[in-house]
Amino acid sequence: MNIKKSVLAVLLSGIFIFSITGMSQAIPFIDTTGSWNGSDYISCFGEPNTSTYGQTFTVTDSETVLNSFTFFLDDFLNPDFVDFEAYVYAWDGNKATGPALYAGTPMSTTNNGGNDGFEAITINTGGVNLISGSQYVAFFTAANRFDGSRGTSKWGGLGGANVYSGGQFVYLNNGNDFGQLFTTNWNKNFQGFGSDLAFSMSFSDPAAPVPAPSTMLLLGLGLIGLVGYNYRRQKETV
Repeated sequence: MNIKKSVLAVLLSGIFIFSITGMSQAIPFIDTTGSWNGSDYISCFGEPNTSTYGQTFTVTDSETVLNSFTFFLDDFLNPDFVDFEAYVYAWDGNKATGPALYAGTPMSTTNNGGNDGFEAITINTGGVNLISGSQYVAFFTAANRFDGSRGTSKWGGLGGANVYSGGQFVYLNNGNDFGQLFTTNWNKNFQGFGSDLAFSMSFSDPAAPVPAPSTMLLLGLGLIGLVGYNYRRQKETV
């Protein structure tokens, strides 16, 4: 019986280790939030004019699948919330270019006219395949969501600091003209110099798929059941 328990313990340990290893394969991040004091900001984003804010970034190494990105907004009730959409495009050094690599559904800020402080808005892209060494821009734009009611917000920013070498904060005063994103050079200066937003992004390597947690759970339960079945059979024959 002690031997059977030892075998069961070893199997359980192996399942646990394998599950943790599979579920925690390296998923690198770009993250500037550690340099943000939680209060510095850039404004104003939304309707009626500065309708596009974003961050450029560079893809490196083999982690070329963009899984998600997060920006921090704090809206003003003046009198509307901010209605916007999220996008990812290639970046030609001055403006968005090519087809949309990610195009989100309409969204709105929800933090009660700024009374709840900054809200983290995370966009799960579903996995966008990018090219190593290339530069891209992830952004929110209100250009397609104008409703005639003013709605603006401030974004978490690093107070003029540029801590991420692969890109920077960019914006465009394009009003409700979405087409300007591809024809007009975006502004890359904040208070006269480059800066970063408070933001994070997660990536993965397309060649290293992560086993689904449900698959690992089913495997573990199956092995446990098999051990228990064999144990009962042996006990009945004693």
